[in-house]
Amino acid sequence: MPAPVRLCASASSAAEPITDEQSARAEAVGRELAARGHTVVCGGRGGTMEAVCRGAKAEGGTTIGILPSERRAQANDYVDIPIATGLGHARNALVR
Repeated sequence: MPAPVRLCASASSAAEPITDEQSARAEAVGRELAARGHTVVCGGRGGTMEAVCRGAKAEGGTTIGILPSERRAQANDYVDIPIATGLGHARNALVR
């Protein structure tokens, strides 16, 4: 069986609100990724990133948040491993 891959879920800005339907879909994606043994890697903040992490955690998965600031505390509540970069939006290159 091939090794699990890490997948990126950075589809929206934490500052952009998402709809309940978008949140539910993102959460379902997170659940499915975790159920298949994948680790979710994302920007670690709100919106879609938080919903995917929430779904992954609901399935017992692992989540990694690559944060734009130098403060790990800015990660959403569903991030297991917050990585504070201090790179601002340039951190998006690391997430992808």
